[in-house]
Amino acid sequence: MAIAIRVTEADNVVVLFEDVKGGETVTVHETRDSYVAREDIHKGNKMAIAPIKTGEAIIKYGIPIGLATADAAVGELISAGN
Repeated sequence: MAIAIRVTEADNVVVLFEDVKGGETVTVHETRDSYVAREDIHKGNKMAIAPIKTGEAIIKYGIPIGLATADAAVGELISAGN
């Protein structure tokens, strides 16, 4: 089980504290909510914890940090290309 941090309740992504493999459970440190990674994701990267549609805001720190360029399901890597 991997650990992640969610900076604010408004965030739709978490930041991973360690590498995760697809199928591995990720637990959010603050809330103990858990999600399953859909793919391998390296530590320091973001993972969606809510479905994000193309054009929707990616929320981190409680503010939009970009717009999704593709749909992302819960557990998928969110990168600069999303």
